[in-house]
Amino acid sequence: MPPSVISDSLAVHLFFASFLALPPLLNLYFLFTERRFVRLAKKIKLIAPAYYFLMAVTLFSGIILLTMLGELSLGLGMMVVAWLGIFIGEIKRHKLQKPISSHEEEMQARFVIWAKRKYLLDLLLFLLALGLGLKFF
Repeated sequence: MPPSVISDSLAVHLFFASFLALPPLLNLYFLFTERRFVRLAKKIKLIAPAYYFLMAVTLFSGIILLTMLGELSLGLGMMVVAWLGIFIGEIKRHKLQKPISSHEEEMQARFVIWAKRKYLLDLLLFLLALGLGLKFF
């Protein structure tokens, strides 16, 4: 495999992966600033497709890189674990948010607390995977 193909694939992967921190940051901003749940839910739903897109691109570009490199290092394994954690958390977020109606204030408050923790964990996983990936790659 020519080194330029690997470096170009890595550049594409890193380009899209660098934007993965943006959706959790935006959602955390909304969670801390928006007081009305209906507006908060709409904003989080608006960000979700971009988050899914970035996760899909990084997954597929990561799989391409993994097949080119032919080996799984600790850093790459951590990236896979971080991606799975973020993805499973986002599915759970969707399932928790969907049934909440505008008049269920207790459920809304619990969801907001849970979502804040989830997006903080997403950022932590992203930074951990990035740090390990750069160290071991």
